[in-house]
Amino acid sequence: MSESAPAPDVKPDVKPDADGNTITIRVRDQTGEETFFKVKKSTRMEKVFTTYAQRKGVAVSCSRPDWRGNLF
Repeated sequence: MSESAPAPDVKPDVKPDADGNTITIRVRDQTGEETFFKVKKSTRMEKVFTTYAQRKGVAVSCSRPDWRGNLF
């Protein structure tokens, strides 16, 4: 059996751009390392998680996002 990666801690750091159309999302892994994404409000979270998994070099299915301690 393969081990699954620890669930990243996703906390939106809501800092609207000048036009108010973008937000910054902070993803923190279990070791405390943070990755930031600046995305439009209409961007699907699936795209953010896929990009995060690619940057970390893990399969998307190996991580489960959680929102302030609660899986979603």
